[in-house]
Amino acid sequence: MTEELLRSAQEVLSDIENFGKNFESQLPERAQVALKRLLNKYHSRSLEKATGLPGIQAVLTLLAAFRGEFNYLLSDIEVVGRSLVARAFTHLRRSIVADDEFRNRWKRAFQEEGETACERLGAVHLLLHGVWAFKASGVGERTDLVLGEPLRVTDDVYAAANALVSHRMEGYSRSKNGTAAESRRRF
Repeated sequence: MTEELLRSAQEVLSDIENFGKNFESQLPERAQVALKRLLNKYHSRSLEKATGLPGIQAVLTLLAAFRGEFNYLLSDIEVVGRSLVARAFTHLRRSIVADDEFRNRWKRAFQEEGETACERLGAVHLLLHGVWAFKASGVGERTDLVLGEPLRVTDDVYAAANALVSHRMEGYSRSKNGTAAESRRRF
């Protein structure tokens, strides 16, 4: 059983090595680095010659660590962020339709305090879905929609959110020279 597990793990590593040879140029740079690091560790520790329970533990630990990192590096974070935002706004719209108390809270906020109060409610709602919303008003200027102060992207922000999204970007679609790409670069 032990030798069979070890042989299977080593076959997986061989498959990963072949995958790297065949598709390296198509991988994101950081994924290429992770793949090379895995293979360097595998060969430098002579794990292809590993035996017994310690060998299985070493090879499987190496594979498990690589799997998590590689999956992350291959995921398209922007696509994930857009999906989270879409889900959050769908949930918001449906909540406003289905829940009288929820709808009235939003109406009251808008009537009593205006758009800023709705921005705060929306930012809190987005955070329930893993999205930290902020307002961008100029090049590199970001304001926390809930606290109303400059947003500092700290470890707490990263820990609380899967995505950061801007509520509004003045000049996003057109910069001084008229290109969206230039506006995104300035942001």
